[in-house]
Amino acid sequence: MPTPPTPDPATPDPSAADPAATGDHPDLSTTSPSATGEQDSSTRSSSEDDLVEDEGKGGNAEAARYRRQLRDTQGERDALAGRVERLQHAEVSRIVSDRLAVPGDVFAFGLSLGDVLDDDGDVEPGLVETAVFGLLASRPGLAKAAEPAPVSLGQGNRQSASVPSWADVLRDT
Repeated sequence: MPTPPTPDPATPDPSAADPAATGDHPDLSTTSPSATGEQDSSTRSSSEDDLVEDEGKGGNAEAARYRRQLRDTQGERDALAGRVERLQHAEVSRIVSDRLAVPGDVFAFGLSLGDVLDDDGDVEPGLVETAVFGLLASRPGLAKAAEPAPVSLGQGNRQSASVPSWADVLRDT
């Protein structure tokens, strides 16, 4: 089995070299913040603190922090997308509420939200009206009932409209 070569005493050991000469970060505890251009730890943000902590741990810790940040951002994005979709459904229901007895029927009978959105993702009232008219043509029973005419039950004091009585007729003669 061969023996490992012994280092030549005339060549310096690269691991013992000055960190500033090799491009490594100097030990921040031995230098003042003003000398390195660093901010005071009281004014440093949490993301900067994470970066300083990650420098000592290597790239894996920094990558893990970015993955956590990505997951948090994706969760927020999904929550906001759900909220926008609920608002779009509410807008469609508001538009059809004067035509349908149950505004939710517009989605129950085959209309999808994508059918009534424009290129920007906004609800297009013209497309909603067209869809409602098509739905009411095929299912007229879904239409909102007309307001019933007021029904008089013959109760209360009524004033007759100038109908002459017999007393008025006999007086005139």
